[in-house]
Amino acid sequence: MGHGFQYQFWTGFFACTSGEFSRSTDGGATWQTPINIPNGPDWGTLDVASNGYLFIGGNDEGSSFWCIRSTNAQNPNVTPTFDQVTTVNMGGSVVYGGAVNPGGLAGQTFLAVDRSGGPTNNNIYMVTSVQPFSGGGTNVMFVRSTNGGQSFSAPIRINDDPVNSSKWHWFGTLAVAPNGRIDSVWYDTRNAANNTDSQLFYSYSTDGGVSWSPNVAVSAPFNPLEGWPNQSKIGDYITIVSDNTGGDVAYSATFHFNPSRGQHEQDVYYVRVSPTGIATPTPTATPTATATAIVTPTGTATATATATPMATATSTVTPTASPTATHSPTPTPLSQRVGPAQPRRRGRRL
Repeated sequence: MGHGFQYQFWTGFFACTSGEFSRSTDGGATWQTPINIPNGPDWGTLDVASNGYLFIGGNDEGSSFWCIRSTNAQNPNVTPTFDQVTTVNMGGSVVYGGAVNPGGLAGQTFLAVDRSGGPTNNNIYMVTSVQPFSGGGTNVMFVRSTNGGQSFSAPIRINDDPVNSSKWHWFGTLAVAPNGRIDSVWYDTRNAANNTDSQLFYSYSTDGGVSWSPNVAVSAPFNPLEGWPNQSKIGDYITIVSDNTGGDVAYSATFHFNPSRGQHEQDVYYVRVSPTGIATPTPTATPTATATAIVTPTGTATATATATPMATATSTVTPTASPTATHSPTPTPLSQRVGPAQPRRRGRRL
């Protein structure tokens, strides 16, 4: 029951509707009238467990975080209700207007459920970049629930650099692979003398988040304070989708210099991360035709797709299905640009 349903919730800054949650039972063709969520959580995400239970993670734009459950959202014959609200300690507060992203967030609340069918099946994980209660910078903090969201562990700091209250570990996010591995990526200023230039970092866990691999930089540094289009921010968005051998990341960066503006511009980039340390191309100013061949309009793999830099780099490594949490991937700068963010540059091939 509930297979194929779609759920969405949003931050209700303005009273445009009566609620912040909606559901579609027909593949998105129609949506129910929005309803309210207990506590009105903001800046979060949702996921579904293997038993069809829906879980929402969010916050109050400060230090309060919640995991909110609906057991009947999967029932098409009822209006969804929320029967469990659990307060979660993430070890700090969400930051809006930080030095690295003055007009935006330093992180949102990401929730993911393990559906591996193994020992960690239906574990619920939450990650947020938060400012410690002692103040200064942000850390990527992780918690887990092994009892259906009734309670959560104490927060664990994923970024493994020495504690430094001035450093930013921001836009932390996570995904769970089908085999139960957890992947996490975030922006990080640990290597920046100006404490602004950021790199994408990666870590993973193979034991349900109890321990995490040594952090590895998976992009070159970039300046997040350039290329602002309308607001003084690089956005609030990042995502990773994991499979059994690695994760696919979409993130914003400013690698490309735009001479017409005299500064770097904001673009969306793709990188493949993996416990095996798969190498991928470094950022280039202009995407190439071969790089775009990894996606076809029909979704069918073609001979040209295997000739791309990404495919070549991937084929040189034999993935391991069960990486250990102590393995340290090779810290090679990784990134491939997949498309410009500025509409005026739409003439480029993507």
